[in-house]
Formats: sequence, structure tokens, C-alpha cells
Amino acid sequence: MKKILLSLFVATSLIACNNQETKTETAAATTPATLDTATVAAKIKGMEAAWNLSILETDHGAKVVSEILADDFHQFNSKGEKQNKEEFIKSLSAQDGTITEVINGDMNVTFHGNNIATVLGSHVTKGTDKAGKAFSRTTTWNDTYVERDGKWQCVASGGLNTEN
Repeated sequence: MKKILLSLFVATSLIACNNQETKTETAAATTPATLDTATVAAKIKGMEAAWNLSILETDHGAKVVSEILADDFHQFNSKGEKQNKEEFIKSLSAQDGTITEVINGDMNVTFHGNNIATVLGSHVTKGTDKAGKAFSRTTTWNDTYVERDGKWQCVASGGLNTEN
């Protein structure tokens, strides 16, 4: 009798184990399996160049920058202060002096998956301060871009200015 009960218990246990539903979770990729990094890198470099040169515009780049920056953008400015998109765009109009020339430097784009890229670069800004004294300033920066819904936008930035 003990052998029959043991056999029945083992058989019932095996049936219960084999009848469990197998649940598998999968995640669908939201970006293409392959990324044309050369094309995207060229696009991002073009956006960065436009951003740098836009300071020469009458709006000091507000229109260009508002298109490049994501709504959740944050940065540390050259004074170490944290700014969101709105604060950064507002700060563009508070320029002291006159900028007469911007020279873009090298830019290196690194991809971290299909929808994140970092850009290391620099540019030189020349002009006169509010006292009329000429200056030349090199800015080195690191920007982070994310592709969302087919559009690459900058979500974070940091930079350092040095007088030449």
C-alpha cells in the first residue's frame, strides 16, 4: 500500500510540474537592429556645429538650440551651475560683450547602442567683452544625445571655458 501511495504521489507531482504554463517575457527593440553610425555621426556633428555657430545670430542661438535640446535637457554651465532647457536658452541672451567669430574644432562621436551617442568636441570663440577688450576663448564640451521617435536630441551637456 505504501508503494502505491508513493507511486501515486510521484506521478501526481510529475504531472503537476509538466502542466505549468511557461511564461516568457520578451522586449521588442524600438530602434533598428543596425545603425548607420557614419550617417548619424555626421548628422550629430552638423547639429553641434550649428549650435556653436548659432551664437552669432541675433537671438544668440535660441531658435537653433531649442530644436537641438530635448525637453528634459540638463547641463552644468561654465560656472558649474545646473540649468534645464529653459534656463539655458534664457542665458543665451545674457551675453556680455560681442562675439565676432566661432571656429569649430574636432568632434568625436561615440555610440552606446542604437539610440545613445556622446560627442566630445571644442570650439574657439573670439570677440570683445563689455569693456571693449578682445578675447579668445576655447570651450571643450561633452554632449549626450538620445534618439527618440526618429529624432536625435541633446539631453545633457557639460563644458569648460579657457582663455587663450
